[in-house]
Amino acid sequence: MANSLRSAALILAAGSARRFGRDKQFALIGGKPAILITASNFLSCRFIEEIVIAFSKNNFSKGKKLFAGFDRVKVVLGGDTRMASLKNAYEAVSTDAGIICVHDGARPFANAALIEKLIKAASKFKASAPVVALKDTVKKISGGKIVSTIDRKTHAAVQTPQCYKREIFEKMLSLPESNTDLTDDSQLLEKLSIKAAAVESVYENFKITTPEDLILAEALYEKNSCKKNSKKTK
Repeated sequence: MANSLRSAALILAAGSARRFGRDKQFALIGGKPAILITASNFLSCRFIEEIVIAFSKNNFSKGKKLFAGFDRVKVVLGGDTRMASLKNAYEAVSTDAGIICVHDGARPFANAALIEKLIKAASKFKASAPVVALKDTVKKISGGKIVSTIDRKTHAAVQTPQCYKREIFEKMLSLPESNTDLTDDSQLLEKLSIKAAAVESVYENFKITTPEDLILAEALYEKNSCKKNSKKTK
């Protein structure tokens, strides 16, 4: 029987990175590959027992080499779509973890405290997702023209990791829609009439998508490093 808080993390790092222009999973942040920072955050969370990372065919060997010395990390070959990569990663889970966490490999600043909150929320409410308030006014566009304004108070930007009770996650993967190219796996919850708990997150947990994002990531990594060093010297 799966343990309620014991968790496995599936990290998806098999995207094409077209908008970034080069391989963002191995882009250096503070001298470290982004994917290494991402995985390290999960390894520092007390509930995470196992991590499975799905890499593209081009990066599979590089990923295997990078994580060769990590006992709790497995590397698998991703698929042609996000959902295909997700299924490949889940097949490699070997623990009886009760919670499955799905995360973007290019989102390196989801800290252990946030991951823990999401796992606890998923254990209680079946599923959870991190959200942040929208900063900008959001408009609906049709035919190249603005037709209406969306109420920001009733909308939010969703991030990862998104966490699910294992039995719920398996039901999601059994749906016919799981064979389509979804950009967000929590969309499958709507087909099951399950509402994920919205867990307040932070803007720091952003996804590296464009080269400009890497500049922000460098600054944030330096800021966090300074905080850690300051605590050590006190």
